[in-house]
Parts: sequence; C-alpha cells; structure tokens
Amino acid sequence: MREKYRIKKYDQRIIYPVLSILIPCILGMIGMISKNVSIAIWIQNLLIILLAAFVCMFVSKYNLKFHYKRILSVSVFLLGLTFLGPNVDGVHRWLKLPFFTLNIAAIVMPITITALYRLIEEKQFAISVIGIIVIAFLLCLQPDASQLSAFAFPVIVLLIKSGISPIIKGSFSVILSLLSLRSWICLDTLQPVNYTEGVLTMLHDISVVLYIIGIAALFWIPVYFLFSCKKKNRNICTGITMYYWLMILSTFAGNFPVPFMGYGISPILGFTIFLIWFIHDEKEPFQSV
Repeated sequence: MREKYRIKKYDQRIIYPVLSILIPCILGMIGMISKNVSIAIWIQNLLIILLAAFVCMFVSKYNLKFHYKRILSVSVFLLGLTFLGPNVDGVHRWLKLPFFTLNIAAIVMPITITALYRLIEEKQFAISVIGIIVIAFLLCLQPDASQLSAFAFPVIVLLIKSGISPIIKGSFSVILSLLSLRSWICLDTLQPVNYTEGVLTMLHDISVVLYIIGIAALFWIPVYFLFSCKKKNRNICTGITMYYWLMILSTFAGNFPVPFMGYGISPILGFTIFLIWFIHDEKEPFQSV
C-alpha cells in the first residue's frame, strides 16, 4: 500500500501540472478554430504538451543532477545567441531552427530563476548577481518588456530576502526596476498576431464566459507548484508563480504572446524543463550541486 501511494503521489506531480497547461491550450484551440486558423497552427501546442508529458514520465525514472552554475551560463549563452541571427524590426528574441522559431527567454527563464534561487541559497553571491545583471541587460536589449518584468520582480524579492549586503540589494533592485521601466517605455513596434497575442480576444468573441474561464485557467497554471511543494522549495515556487503571473499580466498591457493558449511552443518547453526539475527535486533531499 505504501508503494502504491508513493507512485500515485509521484504521478500527480506530472499529471496536475500538465493538465494545468492543457486546459488553456484547448481553450486556445477553440478560439483559433472559431476564426478558421489552420490546423497546422493550433495543433502544435497540443502535440508538444503531449510529448512533454511523455518526456516527463520517461525522465522521472532517472536521477538527474542539476548544475546551477552551468544552467546560468547556458542561459546567458542562449540569450546572447539571439543577437547573432536576423532581427524582426530590431527585435532579437528568437532563435530560428529548421522547423521552429524559438523564443529563448520563454524557454530558459523558469529554470534560470530556479538556478538563481539555489545559488543564492548556497551563498554563491558573486556569480548570482553577475548573472542577474547580465540577463537583465540582455532582455532589455532584445527588447522584451514581458520577460524582463517577469524575471526582474521575482529576483528583486530573492535579493531582498537574501543575505547579500543591503547596498547591493538596494542598488541591484533599483537597476532591475529601471531596466523594466525602460523596457515598457520603449516598447517594440511589432504588430500582434491574432492567434498568438490575440487569442484571448478570440475567446471573448465566442463568449464572455469562455474569456473569463481562459483568464482563470492561465493564472491557475503555477498554483500547483506553490501549494504542493516541500518547504525547501517554497521560495522557488513563489518566484516561479510570480514569473508566470507577471508574464500573463503583461499580455494585457502590450502585444505579447499569451503563453500556453496562443501559438508558440517556447513557454511549453520552459515549463517542461522546470517541471522535470520540480519532479526530481521534490523526491530528493536538497543537495548543493
């Protein structure tokens, strides 16, 4: 009985988070179908979510180690790569692959925030603050007000609660706030795409009830992590919840993609990476890596 219970509880760590992004995805599909969007567009998110669920179930059988300094370095490297490729109206957010165009920030931010929280818990202050400021400047230069704000404010909370010098806390918090403010003042001029940034409007055109359900479903996505995590991961899950909520809120303030509901697999990939970390870290005692 104990073994069965453990397996059941472990499966919940995959099933509930996957369902939390599957529901907005299905609502987005309903909106797109109502506007005669091509099946090649609206089917992608669904297929990637199903693939993500399979990957999570597969990798959950293995014990993975997460090297947080390497994660931070790789994140900075990938964000830097976006400046080497072609831009769209001066915006450098994407990495073009043969079959997909990936929004790198949406992929790396959840696990990067996680890595920063762990590094500061380990009192690795130097690499943490350097990583924070480099990432913030890269997001500002892209520019991406949505990702920068969603990154900056969980990190500000992290800095305030850390044992870093008050002067460093204050100065870095001010810098992050000013960079976020600048990114909103100097928004890009990219035009919205109806099935990416305008998918909530599609739902509203069908029914106000569907629109409200869609918004509620989006804000519900990170809640499972917040209420099911162990005490050792409470700060991280709070930061991740802030990240997703701020990213969702930004879609009402500017022309930014609606994650999980609108077209685009990058938020799903970022969510999956964080979920893999969450599954493994929740079943193991915290060990510094």
